[in-house]
Amino acid sequence: MRMKRIALVGGALVGTAGLAVGVTVGVGRYHAAPRAVEIGALATPVTTDPTVTDDPVVSAVLLGTVYPTVAEVASTMGDGSGYTVRLRVDAPVNADQVTTALTRSHTSGSPRVRAALAHVDEVSTVDGHTVHIGLSHPDPGLPGALAGPAGAVVVPDAGPYRIAGFAPGRSLTLTRRHGSGPATVNWHFYGDAESLRAELAGGRLDLVVPAVDLKLPRGARRVVGPTGPPIVVALGDGHKGDQRLVDAVRSAATTVPAVIAGPGAAQKPLALRTTNEPDVAAAAEAVHRQLAGAGIQSTVFTSPPEQWRQLVDAGSYDLAVGTGIDGIRVGTVRYAMIVTARIAGTPRLSAGGALDLSTVRLR
Repeated sequence: MRMKRIALVGGALVGTAGLAVGVTVGVGRYHAAPRAVEIGALATPVTTDPTVTDDPVVSAVLLGTVYPTVAEVASTMGDGSGYTVRLRVDAPVNADQVTTALTRSHTSGSPRVRAALAHVDEVSTVDGHTVHIGLSHPDPGLPGALAGPAGAVVVPDAGPYRIAGFAPGRSLTLTRRHGSGPATVNWHFYGDAESLRAELAGGRLDLVVPAVDLKLPRGARRVVGPTGPPIVVALGDGHKGDQRLVDAVRSAATTVPAVIAGPGAAQKPLALRTTNEPDVAAAAEAVHRQLAGAGIQSTVFTSPPEQWRQLVDAGSYDLAVGTGIDGIRVGTVRYAMIVTARIAGTPRLSAGGALDLSTVRLR
């Protein structure tokens, strides 16, 4: 593979700018600065680089907000041999930065990012506004992939927001540099559904993205939208004749973002294996309750993702909750977003799973 070597410009950087809260003098009174938008998520992200993790919450927070994607700032045209990426006149990045970003993602990106760029053979700068992507094999899906993490251009101060503070696994603060949207956005990350439920019920959150197995507070609404790759609900071959289990799983699939599979004959109680990722664990508990409601006993076993994958690949489970499991498909579900009564209008989620903050307004 031939890659143009240029200095690395990108990188996931945590901003050190202080947060200034001021007041303005009005006629006879002071006006406090607008309050921040408070957003909650079941996740514990440890990076602010959307190209090195497959965590959909990192994409929701950063893509198009802090870091632009190639599809956002350029048009892509090509044929089976490659693509020409032409930056728009007002693009906040240059061609060399795009070349560096795609080269870095191709070699050092997350598994999903590398898979999306698998047919890329060469990335080179043609001029200040043009990048050429050579392919080893035709890839008609590449332009679409450039709208997601595979096309992120991780360059400081390239997006409308900058990172003002990041506590890995706990919180992240964004401040607006330009454009529309709230001046300050506070993301709060929760390692368990109970904590998020309490914060939501207590009125301390404006949005929840994504929402997994959470009761809507009064006046709130649920908005279905993408926050990552579609998640499949499936059963293993050994359970295809168990209609009672199939019906229970289909019922759970209407609200639970999970992949469910079983390799062998059902046992009582069923061994339900899940990862310790907060959103997946919450989905597993919802499946557990749904099965119990149908009179099907199950026990939840939680493991780190790597160990869980080994157990699933070895067929050591009755039910498994996670992503990327083969089985008999009984449905596809997507995460949802909870919008509380403190938000006017409906925030948008892009096809790449990013939250468009320009549409967020506080009542």
